[in-house]
Amino acid sequence: VEWDQRRLASIEAEYDESDLIVTPSRFAHDSFVARGIPESRLAMIPYGVDADVYKPMPKRDHAFRILFVGALSIRKGLPYLLEAVAGLKWNDGELVLRGGDTPESAELLRGYPGSIPLLRVGSQPRDRLKDLYSNASVLVLPSIEDGFGLVILVVRQCAQLALADRSGKVHCKPHGQNHRFPHTRVDGEERGPLVHLDQPLRNAL
Repeated sequence: VEWDQRRLASIEAEYDESDLIVTPSRFAHDSFVARGIPESRLAMIPYGVDADVYKPMPKRDHAFRILFVGALSIRKGLPYLLEAVAGLKWNDGELVLRGGDTPESAELLRGYPGSIPLLRVGSQPRDRLKDLYSNASVLVLPSIEDGFGLVILVVRQCAQLALADRSGKVHCKPHGQNHRFPHTRVDGEERGPLVHLDQPLRNAL
């Protein structure tokens, strides 16, 4: 990403002049500490979700729907998601991408070789998003760099999902239990968390 140096200098000046910097996540908090900002100048306040807008809706079918929400970009990790899904041999799967185009979107999507159908969803009003999110089986957030993915909270408000986080683990909650699946080596190759979602677990989700 090419940053406007004047804008970057302005942001850094604001940090220097601030008495308190509020961050939405531990990841963002730790990034400031790593840059030498004293913890006494930091406060962590996570984002919230409007529960009156986002609520569970009935799931319309039995498809195992992998949901990605974010800009269709390298920064949001789209190439890694496409590569992971392309290696899956599921007959009940569907990959849904909701997000805006970037200069690299067309090239990234053109190279998708997977057999699982890929569906792009355009911009939608907020009151319709709860239906989209409730019909997902798993939310995958493979961002390379992200202060906090608010969509995680929004989607969890609408559905009981598995979540793939930036540390390479899947957090899923079938029947009220949390499970974590690390990256795995299969036939000498590293495989991401999606490889653990076998048929029984997909049915549970």
